[in-house]
Formats: sequence, C-alpha cells, structure tokens
Amino acid sequence: MEMTNFAQIMRDWQRMCKYYDEHYQEDCCHICPIHNCDAIWAMDETTDWGKIEEIVNTWAAEHPEPKYPSWREYLKKIGVVIERNIDYFENSCVVSKDNAFILNENADQPIPVEIATALGLEPHYE
Repeated sequence: MEMTNFAQIMRDWQRMCKYYDEHYQEDCCHICPIHNCDAIWAMDETTDWGKIEEIVNTWAAEHPEPKYPSWREYLKKIGVVIERNIDYFENSCVVSKDNAFILNENADQPIPVEIATALGLEPHYE
C-alpha cells in the first residue's frame, strides 16, 4: 500500500470511528464492522491489515466525505472580486481590508465545516 493511500485509509478509518461513536455511542465498537471481523483483536503480526483496508474502503464508498467549497470558490460565487493573492498570513484564509478580499495560500482549501455551516453552505459529495 502506498503512503497516500495509507493516509486516506487512516482518515476514513477515523471518520468511520467517529460515525459509529456518534450514531451508536456505547455500543459503537460492538457494531463496527472492523471489530466484528476478527482482523484487529491483538493489533500485532496477526492483524489482517488487508481485511481492515477492505472494510474501511467499503464503508468510505458508502459514506462519502462531505466537501465544502474553498474560500476562492465561495467568494467568486457570491460575486466578490478578489484583488490579489498573498502568502504571508499564517492563520487566516481570508482577510478583509477596506472591502477588498485578500487570499493566502490556503484559499483553495475547503472552508472548515463549522464556518461553512454558519454561512449556510451545503456540502457536496464526491
């Protein structure tokens, strides 16, 4: 398994855990398909990582991750003209100064879920 695939599988596994925790609370581990496949009991050399990967990939395909627009896409959609790009703001994607919007290198990253929700944006699924 290549590293980019490994990183995605770990993100999806984390999403899967969170999903089962939020939907089933104290029974989450007993309902989780990984827990029930006998692939992970010891997390040692007997762990069937191929089976875990298969389960996580199947779950992720059935539960696509919501995607929100980037700041650049959002501002363009609402008709804001972006004057220029700069890359020296560390903790902010968008800075407003005298009604001009300036975007940093994170402008093409998805808007964080909490902010997107507050803005009333709906996710799309890939």
